[in-house]
Amino acid sequence: MKIFIYMKFLLRRNFLFLIVGLFSFSAVQSQSQYSNLEKYWKYRERLREKFVYVSDSVENFGVNLPAVKINYDDTASTLGFGDNNVRSAFYLSLLSTELYLLKENGENYSETLKELYYALLAIERLDLYSETYEQVAYDEGWIQGSDWDDSKIDVNDLNINNINGYFIRDDVTLSFWDKYSSYFGFDDFISHINREPGIFFMEPISQDNIFNLLQGLALIEALVGVEDVSSNPAVFNTSIIPTYLFNKNIKNGNSIDFAEWARDLTLRLTKYMQPSLNFSVPQTWVTWFLNVFVSDWYLVDSRGELVPEGNGLLELGAFFHWPIIDNAIEVTGLPESVVRDNEGELFGLSVYKESFEDGSTPVFGVLMDSDFNWGEEKEQKTRSLGALADILHGIITLDALRDLRDNHDSPLEHLPLIYMIIHRDKYAVRDFFTYGSNSFINEMEIYTDLLDLAQQCGPHGFKNRLDFEYEWSAVTRYKPWLRIGVDDDPKLMEFSGMDYMVLHNLMYIALLVNKDQYGTDYISSWDPEVIKGYDIEFAGSVVYDGDLTITAHNSIKLEPGFSVDGSSYFRAEVISPTNYYDPKEYKIIAVTPCD
Repeated sequence: MKIFIYMKFLLRRNFLFLIVGLFSFSAVQSQSQYSNLEKYWKYRERLREKFVYVSDSVENFGVNLPAVKINYDDTASTLGFGDNNVRSAFYLSLLSTELYLLKENGENYSETLKELYYALLAIERLDLYSETYEQVAYDEGWIQGSDWDDSKIDVNDLNINNINGYFIRDDVTLSFWDKYSSYFGFDDFISHINREPGIFFMEPISQDNIFNLLQGLALIEALVGVEDVSSNPAVFNTSIIPTYLFNKNIKNGNSIDFAEWARDLTLRLTKYMQPSLNFSVPQTWVTWFLNVFVSDWYLVDSRGELVPEGNGLLELGAFFHWPIIDNAIEVTGLPESVVRDNEGELFGLSVYKESFEDGSTPVFGVLMDSDFNWGEEKEQKTRSLGALADILHGIITLDALRDLRDNHDSPLEHLPLIYMIIHRDKYAVRDFFTYGSNSFINEMEIYTDLLDLAQQCGPHGFKNRLDFEYEWSAVTRYKPWLRIGVDDDPKLMEFSGMDYMVLHNLMYIALLVNKDQYGTDYISSWDPEVIKGYDIEFAGSVVYDGDLTITAHNSIKLEPGFSVDGSSYFRAEVISPTNYYDPKEYKIIAVTPCD
C-alpha cells in the first residue's frame, strides 16, 4: 500500500496553520502498472520465442519478419504470417516506442535496437529482391506452394535501382521453414509467398500495407535518432543494401541515423504510389471519372500492371493521396513539390483542399466524423492517415480522433496517442492534458482499463479458457469485425499481442513521459496563483507574498529559509491521481515464461 501525504498551509492574519493528513490509496493502481509491465515483457518474450526469428544474416529470406498468429486444429499447428497489415502497423511501432522508453529511463535497450535495425533491413531486403522474385516466378509460370525455395534467386540479378519502394508482402519461403521450423516448434507455416498449391501467392504490397507501414516510420522519425550498431553486426549477401544506406546518409560507419532512414522509406513509398506510367482502362464512364476527378495515384507491380489487391485506383487517387502528401511533408521536411510527382487531375477533388484559406480539408472533416459510416476498412484507413497527416490542421484533429475513440464501433484507441507523439512539436499536444487534471485522469482510465483486460499470457481465441477476453480476441483489436462475439464459434488461435504492446508504450509516451511535467520545478519567484508539477522545490530565499496553491504529484520541498509574508492563503498538496503510473518505472522486468 502506498501512502501519500496531503498538506495544507493556511496563513491568515499572520497566523500559520499546518494541517497534515495521511490518505492511503488502494495499491490497485500501482499494481496495475506493475502487472501490465510484467504482462508486457511476457508478451515480448513470447513474441521472440514463438513469432519471429531474429537473425544477423539479414538477407536470408524470412528472417526478422514476425508472424501474427498460430492456428491450431486437432492434428496440426500452423504459424501464420498474415497479409502484412498487422506486421506493418505494429512491429516497427513496437520497437521504436520500446527503444525510446528504455533509453529515457537508462535501461539497456541493446536487444531492442538490434531488432529494430534488423527489422528495417528486412524491409530493405524485400525492396531489393522483389522484382527478381517476380521475374523468376513469371519465367517459371508462377511457381506454387512447395515448389518455391531460395535457390531460385541469383544475387547477380539484383540491382540497386530495385530499391524503389515496391515489394512483395513477405519472403517467408519453404527454405526458411526448412532451416528454422525447429526453432518455432510448429507443424507448418503459411505466408504470402508460399501458400497452399493452387492459390495465388507472392502478392505485392497493397495501399493498406503502405498506410500501416507509414505509421511505424512516423514513430521512428519522431522517437529514434542516431544509434551505434557496432554490437549488432549484419551479414549481407551483397554490398547493395549497405551501399544504398551509405549513399542516402543513413549509415556512416557503425552509426545508423534511424530518423533519416524513416524519412527515406517514407519518401520512397510515397514516390512508389505515383507511378510514371500511362495506365489505361476501358473507355467507359470509369475512364472519364479517372481522368477528371482522380489523381494519378495507384499501385502497380514490377511489370507495370495494377497489383491484384488494394491497388487504390479510385480511393488513393480521389482522396487518400492528400494525407499521404501531408504525412511525407511532415516526416521528411521536404516541400510538396518534391514529395509529389503527379500534379493530378484537371478538375479534381483534391483541388478543393487548396481552396480554403485555413487549409482545412472539408471532405476529410466529414470522413473523420464518428457519425459517418462508409465501411470499417475504409474508415480505418481514413482515420489512420488523418492522424499521421494532421489532416484537419490542429487540435481539431485530436478532438476528432478522441471522438471516434469514444463514440464509434471501431475505436482505434491508438490513434490519438500517435497524434500526440508525432505532432508534439507543432501544437505542444503532449501537454494537452495537464497531469493530474480530470481530463488526464479520464484519458488514463480509458487506456489502463483496456490494458488491464488483456490476458496475462497473450491474446487468443479459445472461448473455453477462463482468461478469454472479447476485447483481445483477434489478430488485432483494431479490426473489431475479427473479434469473437458472444454467438461466434471459437477461433483456435493464439495472436502475437503486438497491438497490446504498442498501445501500452504509446500511452506512456503520449500521456506520461514529458520532462517538463516530470522534472523538478525549482521555484525562486512566482507570478501565477497556481503552480502544478511532478516534483516542486522552493528555494530557501523565496519570500512568499500573495495567495498561492501548489499541487504536486510526487513531492514538494520547502528549503530552509523559506518564509511567508503578508495576510495570505497558501495551500500545498501532494496528490496521486487515479490510475497513477510513474513513467520512471518503465523498465525491463524478468518474467516467468508462459506455458
